[in-house]
Amino acid sequence: MTVALDVATPDRSRALQLPPCSHQTAPYLGPGREKILELRRQHVNPALFTLYSEPVMLVEGHRQYVWDETGRRYLDLFAGICTVACGHSHPKIVAAVQKQMALLAHGSTAFLHPNMPRFAEALLAKLPPSLDRIYFVNSGSEANDLAIQMARLHTGNADVIGIRNAYHGGSAPTGALTGIHTWKSGVQRGGPVHHALNPDPYRNPFSGTPEQIASRSAEDVAELIRYSTPGQVAAFISEPIQGAGGVTMGAPNYLPEVYEIVRAHGGVCIADEVQTGFGRTGDNFWGFERSGVVPEIVTMAKGIGNGLPLAAPGPGRASRRHRQRPRPGTHDRRRTGRRPGSQDTGHGPGRPRARRAQGPRRHRGQGWAVRQRAPDQAAAGADGRRCRVRAGGDG
Repeated sequence: MTVALDVATPDRSRALQLPPCSHQTAPYLGPGREKILELRRQHVNPALFTLYSEPVMLVEGHRQYVWDETGRRYLDLFAGICTVACGHSHPKIVAAVQKQMALLAHGSTAFLHPNMPRFAEALLAKLPPSLDRIYFVNSGSEANDLAIQMARLHTGNADVIGIRNAYHGGSAPTGALTGIHTWKSGVQRGGPVHHALNPDPYRNPFSGTPEQIASRSAEDVAELIRYSTPGQVAAFISEPIQGAGGVTMGAPNYLPEVYEIVRAHGGVCIADEVQTGFGRTGDNFWGFERSGVVPEIVTMAKGIGNGLPLAAPGPGRASRRHRQRPRPGTHDRRRTGRRPGSQDTGHGPGRPRARRAQGPRRHRGQGWAVRQRAPDQAAAGADGRRCRVRAGGDG
């Protein structure tokens, strides 16, 4: 959410105050809020809704703060739905974007550019060694879409299992796997998909400890495979912590048990790290580390571009069939050619490694990567680590 704390309320004798901020805002000279509302109603698809009965119009941002057209300052806890991971108008990112736009704004993956492979190398350094390839795209929905496509091509199976209350995107396959009715349309078709019970212990149909509920929820995946599929599946996809579903999660034993079941039936395991990746949860760099597992595919989104349309799905050894000999047009995204994106985000080669001492919140990324199917690799100390609720932005 985006909140203003510097306004007194009738039931308070003393107003809350935001900390001092030295940033000097530029005078806003554009149309007023009512005019913008009118233009939006006339020309913008109503599916692009706004929050609040009286929508806030934001015209400037700096680090963790945003300002409306009247100059009122807000503390931004929303950050474009966990997208502006490094804060608004971060000077290093602004400088990198300006520099690159002056050199080359757009290219194509049909040509070489020095930034793309170097950025891929730096991003892969944050993943387990078996996740060894990156495939750059434009959004989290596209990253998940491509992950599902690769899983189906790799396994030769079609059925994909998701979890109720999950959100994975708005394309046909990802929309079908989304388990929240408010984020689904009536025309989405994404092949055979199935939704397993949510392992979150809150309002769960099972009783017991969180660990017992997680085990019984994992058994539901096995039952789905037994009764709703041919006995072989392409993939299981889940968010380590559900975002749009309300920041919910199961006990750490859930993913290890489900991954074992899915792999026994020919499927690969996909961790949707669109909102949980890059230190968003606190002590772990990736959300899946909390459970001590390593998925075959990791999808990442949002923070890699700090608001720019950049994503980085990447097939590893688990999807060589699709990665090495793709049919022309199988997954061609013309706009992914802006390889300067690695400079746009301020992540030059080696930058994530250089920032490690500053804590995981400084490292962000978007896209997905795939690992070779192998036994789960437990992250050191994962069982004892805390898991904090994601914050919207990082100043």
